[in-house]
Amino acid sequence: MLSWAEEPAAVIEPITEIPEAVITARDEMTDLSIGLRMKLVTEPLLGADYIIDAVGEEREPDPDPIVRYDAFDCLTFVEEAMALSLGTNEQDINRIRKELRYQGSQIDYLDRNHFMVSQWIPNNIQKGYFVDITHTLGETHLVSKTITERTWSRWRGRHKYPFEISHYPTGTYSLGVLSLDAAIGSIEKIPDGALIIVVRQNKSYNPLLITHLGFVVRHSEKDVRIRHATKMAGGVVKDNYLLWYLEHIRKFTKWPIEGVLVLMPQDKPRG
Repeated sequence: MLSWAEEPAAVIEPITEIPEAVITARDEMTDLSIGLRMKLVTEPLLGADYIIDAVGEEREPDPDPIVRYDAFDCLTFVEEAMALSLGTNEQDINRIRKELRYQGSQIDYLDRNHFMVSQWIPNNIQKGYFVDITHTLGETHLVSKTITERTWSRWRGRHKYPFEISHYPTGTYSLGVLSLDAAIGSIEKIPDGALIIVVRQNKSYNPLLITHLGFVVRHSEKDVRIRHATKMAGGVVKDNYLLWYLEHIRKFTKWPIEGVLVLMPQDKPRG
């Protein structure tokens, strides 16, 4: 018999049903802006665990559940905040989540928007879920990224994705980015609900530029925060003061921060 120290850890079943507190919050969202709805509907999710890639397609190669409410990574948290804020019923919520997460109409691993610069951002702007408002907040500078099959083949993270090299997106992608100084200077102008997307410095051998995102919530006129699922300080869904966060990420010297992109969720995306 195993001693208590040798016994395997208990398997925690994911929570896949919308929590009652979230449903209650949704019922109170009439006539509120999209940003305020995102804030209200995610209040009950504060403190949920941070787990990278906690969801999937319920079948191989990613058998994780399609949705869960006990754990998020930074992207699935934003997707769920959007779906819960825009959907009028559970069927609608499921549809919106699928449209945000996948390029087409199928829930399929190969069709998932795995990569932010080349898939998630351009696909969801095209679908009408977001508008890039970065240039309205301050002076921006252009960051361009050319990604080829050779870029992917040399990338050390490629082993995480079980598909052929031909399935990786290629092309040249450009972002207008606020420096951290410009972003700090624009904090009071950033709307509630706007996505704060962290853009790293361009490394030619790395196909990635973006490593984190969250959205703006205001607790008062001067109290502006970023709500995000983050591995910082134990790994949970939490609010951090936006000024503190932007100053904090200056310290990332191993892969420095280029700046931030700001996308505004749209209340009525194109169908």
